[in-house]
Amino acid sequence: MISLIPSLNSALILTELFAGLALIANVLAYQQQSIKAYRMYSGVAMLLLAIHFFRLEAHAACVGCSLAVVRNLVSLKFNDWLTTGFFVGLNLLSLSIEWFYLQHGAEIFIAYTASIIFTIGTLRLERIVDIRLWFTLAESLNLLYAVLVGSVFGSFYCLFNLAILLAFWLKWYQNRKQSKNTGLETLTIDMDQHKKIN
Repeated sequence: MISLIPSLNSALILTELFAGLALIANVLAYQQQSIKAYRMYSGVAMLLLAIHFFRLEAHAACVGCSLAVVRNLVSLKFNDWLTTGFFVGLNLLSLSIEWFYLQHGAEIFIAYTASIIFTIGTLRLERIVDIRLWFTLAESLNLLYAVLVGSVFGSFYCLFNLAILLAFWLKWYQNRKQSKNTGLETLTIDMDQHKKIN
């Protein structure tokens, strides 16, 4: 009995290590300003996260992440509606198999909803700001799923990603507010100059 404890701890540490490496890769992904670079880094993160969830026997998340790896690779070359429909269809097929045949719990709907959001966002959106908006919702759903399946580092992974996205939105809001204020100041100066000329 005592000899089993180290192996169990080692297995758990290895499982969470994959999530930790996925976190690093995903942090790098969210820092990219190029869609292509984002997809590459994100694909590596999804591969590592798929291994993490596989070791936890969280099959829905594992399948979703595995599809994300293939999706990101394909998206480097194709990102039309046909490709998007194909990957959304694969998600729905996997969901049906897990729900009707394997009879997994209702939490799989959360995982597959997040996966579909990620799929549409990755394949169809071209602006970084739009992708981050969609992924804020998807990461929130992933966090809920990670908590439900007991993934400690998976939960931390999602929280960290949400923190990065929140920081982005705060910066985006401040820049937008500053731009509006600058625009109003410029308009006021122009009006004053116009009055002086007249």
